[in-house]
Amino acid sequence: MRKTVPVPIFKPTFRGVDDIELADDNFVLYDGYRSSKGGTVSRPGSRAAFTHNSATGFGISGLYLWRDQSQLVYVYNNEIYSLWHYDGLVPTLISSFGTPILTGSFRPTFANNDLYCFVANGGPIVYFSDSVTPRVIADADAPSFATHVAYLDTYIIANDRGTNRFYFSDVGSNLSWSGLGFASAAGLPDPIVALHVFNRELYLFGTRSIEVWENDGSTPFSRIPGGFIESGCSAPYSVLNDGNAVYWLDHERRFVMYDGKNLQRMSTPYDREVQGFSTLADCFAMKIPFESNLFFVFQFPKANRTLVLNRDTDEWYEWGRWNVETMEYEPWIGNAYVYAEPWGKHYIGRRDKGVVSELSRSYTSDDGDYIRLARRTGHIDYGTSQEKRSNELRMRVRRGDGLSGGAARLTVRWRDNNRYWSQPRDISLGALGETDVIARLFRTGIFRTRQYEFVSSDGVPVVFTGAEEDIEVLR
Repeated sequence: MRKTVPVPIFKPTFRGVDDIELADDNFVLYDGYRSSKGGTVSRPGSRAAFTHNSATGFGISGLYLWRDQSQLVYVYNNEIYSLWHYDGLVPTLISSFGTPILTGSFRPTFANNDLYCFVANGGPIVYFSDSVTPRVIADADAPSFATHVAYLDTYIIANDRGTNRFYFSDVGSNLSWSGLGFASAAGLPDPIVALHVFNRELYLFGTRSIEVWENDGSTPFSRIPGGFIESGCSAPYSVLNDGNAVYWLDHERRFVMYDGKNLQRMSTPYDREVQGFSTLADCFAMKIPFESNLFFVFQFPKANRTLVLNRDTDEWYEWGRWNVETMEYEPWIGNAYVYAEPWGKHYIGRRDKGVVSELSRSYTSDDGDYIRLARRTGHIDYGTSQEKRSNELRMRVRRGDGLSGGAARLTVRWRDNNRYWSQPRDISLGALGETDVIARLFRTGIFRTRQYEFVSSDGVPVVFTGAEEDIEVLR
């Protein structure tokens, strides 16, 4: 019996089981994402916008947009720098302080008022402005080991590492701190490892509990009624919000969200793998609103993995850097992210060198590094374990500009009945200017189950929009 059937190569990924258990779900999607219409799209690339130090070693550990001053602030090797940008030009260095002023060893966090920008990374809080070079807050009542700093209702607020206390500056005078300007999260005796301001409420993240406080206009801060959440935080820099809820990695190694009323576990296709990571404490998150998508990018440095949630489609992927020598994926190069609203630009700080790069779909590589879009299906059987012959596989693939001549390719391989992978087969996607191509494969053999892998790494933006296969059921 001959028939034409849709090929499930655009289904969500699932990593919670061995891939042999998957039929319709996909097992891998690297360096891409599913669009709202179901097509597979290669992730945006990047190009160096400002190079502080091109040598490998230290990366950019923090990026921050100081909106009041229209400045892009970055941290490199515990030094603080400011970039200025206008009229579509690349950022220009305007403040080069050149001395490591931050003394902590954690990721920097930022806050600002009208006059100053504040930075903390596990040591004393540092502040600076156009007219004031970075210096430590001199008031002895300010915390000495702040990992997180935030701004709320004219107060600068910070934790003190290893304690359940948070400290706040004098109201409207953020360089002055009082010996009585602190409060304690006392629901459980666990230390505050992170703090986060959301909807003008202060979230205090402990290792085993979370408390929500507000400015009560008197003390000045108190815990809101019902503001105690029985969930801890295992990764202090995994906390982010999307305007509707707060997200983090909890003490049980689960991704969770809290909308102000309910705590909800986010079941993910990577739960089993995250449970197996040796540590989660180094995980950090970046919220990247890009085009019509909102990406939550979770970096796991020690696990060498980058997991990505597309909040608009609630689907997960992996992004990475393809190492052409080891032929393996490394973590994605993004180590910090900021959207520079005044210029309409997306910037990342690279993890491997002192480079601030612009993120854009117009770039089809990461400064020459391949973006290797790869999708691997489950073991497709089309609803029957009978033998089937593949007469033709057809895929609709749109390619864009990106190669200055020549043809782009799609590499396809497959394995039948969970045995050996075939030799890769290259399919032309057409020359420059050909933007709508039907890729075709003929007579690829007989199978009961088949797993496909599709790879594109020729430096062109690629969108998969459909696939079907002509099969003949034999017996």
